[in-house]
Amino acid sequence: MGNRNSTAERATQQPSTAMGTFKIAALTTALLVGEAAAIVGLFAFVGRPSASVAETPVADAETEVIEEVPLFEGRLSNDRAGSVFVYDTDVYVQVRKAEAERIRREIERSRHELRAEIAAIWRSADPAHFQEPRFETLTARVEAMLRDRFNRGGRQGVVKAVVVSGAGIRLGR
Repeated sequence: MGNRNSTAERATQQPSTAMGTFKIAALTTALLVGEAAAIVGLFAFVGRPSASVAETPVADAETEVIEEVPLFEGRLSNDRAGSVFVYDTDVYVQVRKAEAERIRREIERSRHELRAEIAAIWRSADPAHFQEPRFETLTARVEAMLRDRFNRGGRQGVVKAVVVSGAGIRLGR
């Protein structure tokens, strides 16, 4: 009895299963086509984004003009490698043009103190710092010292950058 019913059930279910699978596939395809049409229609309705236009601040251009102020020109030595190296060194500070005259006065007023601080940075530098092509480490240390000094009293951004250049020669053997 069990065998007859199961065989008869299989014969009647086979056409309906094939028809059911076809209906599911057709329904899935119709849904995908409908979603694609809805997305394309939405983008056609919304349209393209408007072109962006960059605005240049004209008023700030006057205050952002940078001027290089000479801070130090001379010779500095370093003996951390075991030999004394003397470097012809130039240090310039880049400031906003509006602040350049004030910075010049402060440099002139404390020229010897600034020279002593720069010399201390130079003498305490590792020999590897002098092998850097742009003296990045020494420049960063001098820049930090100058920012502490000149950016006082709520004046942020006075010191824009510091330029350190120099070439060294070895004295003695």
